[in-house]
Amino acid sequence: MSNSNQDWGFNYTLSNEDNSLELGVLAKHSEHVVSIAGSGSRVLPLLAKQPAALTCIDSSAHQLALTKLRIEAVKLLDYQDYVAFLGYPGFNMPATKRKQIFSDIANQFDDIKRLEPFLEQAQWQGIIYLGKWEQALKKFAKVTSLLSLDSFLSVSDQQEWDAMMTKTSLKLRWYIYIKLLGSVTFLRAFFYKDRLPQMQVANSYYDFFKERFQRLVYSCGLKKSCFAHLMLTGKINNDIAFPIEVDEEHFHLIKEGANNVTMNYLNTNISDFSESFKHPISFVSLSDVPSYLDSATYSRLLKALTNNMDSGATIISRYFAFRPDFSLPENLNLVTEKYQDLISKETTQFYDIDIFQAS
Repeated sequence: MSNSNQDWGFNYTLSNEDNSLELGVLAKHSEHVVSIAGSGSRVLPLLAKQPAALTCIDSSAHQLALTKLRIEAVKLLDYQDYVAFLGYPGFNMPATKRKQIFSDIANQFDDIKRLEPFLEQAQWQGIIYLGKWEQALKKFAKVTSLLSLDSFLSVSDQQEWDAMMTKTSLKLRWYIYIKLLGSVTFLRAFFYKDRLPQMQVANSYYDFFKERFQRLVYSCGLKKSCFAHLMLTGKINNDIAFPIEVDEEHFHLIKEGANNVTMNYLNTNISDFSESFKHPISFVSLSDVPSYLDSATYSRLLKALTNNMDSGATIISRYFAFRPDFSLPENLNLVTEKYQDLISKETTQFYDIDIFQAS
């Protein structure tokens, strides 16, 4: 679910994707990984697979700098301080210490230093809720606060959900929430302004959100889904729902990867991609960028990427509500079915997903 506002600040400071899928598909010690940067939260898990080189691409210089800040912070800090620096619940850090850590990193990188006025304005609070998308979710949560949606976050499987839906009051509260969330008026007011995505996969946004939440409930429940916590309450309520970047076991692998990888940062729109990399690409994570491309542009992007890819290299595309038609290059194959088990365990379930492999 993208936010296109490019004013000063961050569009995202968290990730609305579960990158366990990308982590599961990516081969260990890949030569060259390319990824949409986002906030950096979706990039860091890829470092757990120890790639030799990682190129982060984003049309927003602020998002790219935030990604770089995360990667430099993971290199510098231990687990406790890294999680606290970002502002995850249960890990406290004084604003003065957070400012000092930022300064220690920013003094080495001018692009990161340019983030300082925004973080100063935010009084050096944790980063994870400073993005426009996260702020929109917090505002929406205030509107829906009377529905006590946090009670739904106890659901860990379909059986618990079905039992909950037998209670009239809970069923009504859930219906009202989905009705509000699926309202075009609410979507434009809180999330998309004048850039509401095309609707392709359902008859209405109400149907779309109803079906996708049901898919999430039936696949893995709401309790462990970071995305569900954010959508229902505007915040992550406990460490059970932490994303991979702050999973302690993965953190140490991410730190090792960050200290050994060759990093590249490209401030460009990937749909205009035409650059030839020094090293062929082994893996590409496109996030949900294809949802906002027309068929011709998406087809050109796939061809441009494929021209720079090793045999056996993989592309993962996510689609929110809209999946453009595309023409496959001759040496690119659709292999999504091979990864259905991983896709079914992904804790967002709001995206349709294509996985391509170069021959």
